[in-house]
Amino acid sequence: MNTARDTCELTVIVGSLDAASHLPECLASLQSACAGFDAEILVVDGSAPASIEAVREQFASARFIAMPPGTLVPALWGRGLRDARGHVVAFTIPQCRVGAGWARSLIDGTATSKRRPEETSQWFSDTADGILAHVARVDLSNAPSNSEIRSTVTDLKILAWLARYYAARLPAAVSYNLFTMTGNPAALDAAIASERKAVDAWGQVVESAGDVYANNLAFGVHAVGFPRHWSEELAKLQQGLDGLSEQRKKLQSSATAASKELPHLTHGADTQPPAVTLQPVGKARPGEALLVTARAEDPSGIKSLRLRYRHLTQMEDYLTAEMIRDSSTGLYSAQIPGEFITATQDIMYFVEAIDNAGNGRNYPDLEIGNPYVVVSVERAVAKAVP
Repeated sequence: MNTARDTCELTVIVGSLDAASHLPECLASLQSACAGFDAEILVVDGSAPASIEAVREQFASARFIAMPPGTLVPALWGRGLRDARGHVVAFTIPQCRVGAGWARSLIDGTATSKRRPEETSQWFSDTADGILAHVARVDLSNAPSNSEIRSTVTDLKILAWLARYYAARLPAAVSYNLFTMTGNPAALDAAIASERKAVDAWGQVVESAGDVYANNLAFGVHAVGFPRHWSEELAKLQQGLDGLSEQRKKLQSSATAASKELPHLTHGADTQPPAVTLQPVGKARPGEALLVTARAEDPSGIKSLRLRYRHLTQMEDYLTAEMIRDSSTGLYSAQIPGEFITATQDIMYFVEAIDNAGNGRNYPDLEIGNPYVVVSVERAVAKAVP
């Protein structure tokens, strides 16, 4: 763990609203996962001051920042980001637990079944295109200023331009992190270009809001950073963009001797994840292993298929079982152990799939439905005594 006041490889920011309930278990799992790495844990706490003191003493290697009680988690994360020293920053809440290998995968950028930032950026962009295309077909020429259709169109425009904003902000963040890791001005140039698109998109949010919304909106606690209107936030975004431009002026026009080459981030022509079909399972029975099977196909071949399972609760981290392919059926399978299945809780699972080209996806796919399967556990039915 890194406790010195300098840069490090990884910062984990925990936004805490109730330190006494779940924070100790969360920090214990984070300390275990980050042991041996150049990492720091930063707790930004918005709970009552008395409840955090015992946690401070127990986890002295973590850093703590106090915020007014009731501050919402996004504001807690934002406050922590200003003090983060890591080249890679992760955000979490006390209810989450992390497993072994978690820190290493974040730092190394190893193959993952999660969507990459560029995929999410494209999703936001495509969503914005679809919304704006529909809105463009609406005729508001005869609609009163206070009509439902006018306010609905306004909201749709705001949502579309918010999507455009995040579509640009994601690559801006990736590029800026590459700059902090390498010192290469080309990465900073890319960050500035994407951030400028993001600020322009936010300007369209302000324009879309027009006079439909009041200038003093209750987005959150203003004292801890929530704006009263989109226009107020636009000024802050523009200030941040100006700061990036000033930072660029201080650098030489070409990569300095101290800078590093940018890593190769392209993923080749194959960008499609494996196609996975989960086979139905019935009810689980206490004490009996539950077999989970899936069919997975990909032109480049399947690198790994992993079953992630836990009880139906947010208080546990997912456990992992490697899924093995049966050559006779072509199905991949893994078991949830019988000792894990009890009558007290149902269970849930999903499957992580990664192909040999480095593409991955979790199944069930969140774009189609719930991103997990819930399995009911059979329970004995009490019989009435005659």
